[in-house]
Amino acid sequence: DLCRCIKAKIALNAKKYPVELCKGKAGKYTTYSNETGITKTAGQSTVKDVFDATNDTTDDTVENISAMVSHFVNERNWSQYHTPRNLCLALIGE
Repeated sequence: DLCRCIKAKIALNAKKYPVELCKGKAGKYTTYSNETGITKTAGQSTVKDVFDATNDTTDDTVENISAMVSHFVNERNWSQYHTPRNLCLALIGE
């Protein structure tokens, strides 16, 4: 289910890029590995998160998923670094 995968990816990225560490910064997730425990070889899988993701599909619309991504970006003040296109490609590519 694509929506569950996207939600799991957003959840993983929230762990990789905590707001309190990343707000307004363009650092790679490995910059925060000491704090998050997520490294190039550990903590990257979203498989468990996809299966653990809510079965509630009431918010599985393009508009709601887009709002979730926008909220993620706005919390971190990342709109200066990313376009909506870049974010969509990153979600799909990973």
